[in-house]
Amino acid sequence: MPKVVEFDDAVAQRIEKAVASITGDTPEDPVLKRRASRGTLKLNFATVSAEARVARHLIDHEGCVYAEQHACIAEAMAGRGTAVPLRKQLDQARSSLAERNEQLARCQSYNLHILTRLHQLDLEVARLNELVDTMDTGGSGPTELIGTGRVIGLPPPQRPKARGGAKPKRR
Repeated sequence: MPKVVEFDDAVAQRIEKAVASITGDTPEDPVLKRRASRGTLKLNFATVSAEARVARHLIDHEGCVYAEQHACIAEAMAGRGTAVPLRKQLDQARSSLAERNEQLARCQSYNLHILTRLHQLDLEVARLNELVDTMDTGGSGPTELIGTGRVIGLPPPQRPKARGGAKPKRR
């Protein structure tokens, strides 16, 4: 017949102390110390039972002798989340990369469109500046531009002359 284990306050305190030492990365068990130094120590029923030096079946299922400590350990384990398999992480990273590449291609296409339009506008501004200069200097008269849709037969505007031009150097 299996041995019936009674609740013991000293064992409950050892379990609580083990949970505290594992969460604080200060275990006393030599194997757990090595894990803590490598950064691989995790809180679970096996590590708590090893640190508290009690049998795992006393804490690892609901309705066990130390149910209150089981609930505390289970709550702490639930807080850390579940591990995502590497295959799933890799698939997520690849799909994210594909989305980013599509977004980059769209942005580069839009930038090319904007640069092309900017170049067209620069050419248009240069053409209009030449037209204004031609009209300012008089050209051959407003009659040459009539009918082009650019001038309606008005005399060219008078621009103020630039001040402070370059002076010849004295020798």
